[in-house]
Amino acid sequence: MNGKVTVKRTVTYVGRGPATFKAFTRNPSGVKVTVKPSVLRFKKTGERKSFRVRFMPSKASNGSFVYGSMSWRSDLYQVKSPIGVNVITV
Repeated sequence: MNGKVTVKRTVTYVGRGPATFKAFTRNPSGVKVTVKPSVLRFKKTGERKSFRVRFMPSKASNGSFVYGSMSWRSDLYQVKSPIGVNVITV
């Protein structure tokens, strides 16, 4: 990646009944990850919600990938996604 990058993602709720999920991140080395909104509230199965993930590098990764993760957690569920980025320029 070259500098800051923001991506939009959409998720579909497949659980039963209402649920609230909170975002958690484990930042790759030298990259701050933020998620907005950081809380998703679903009322029913099949409901779709969008969120944005922003990657803000503070140092280049010297041609190598650095890894972290992002997860959504509720009282019953956890959905985890890996993050891998190669920071070319800050």
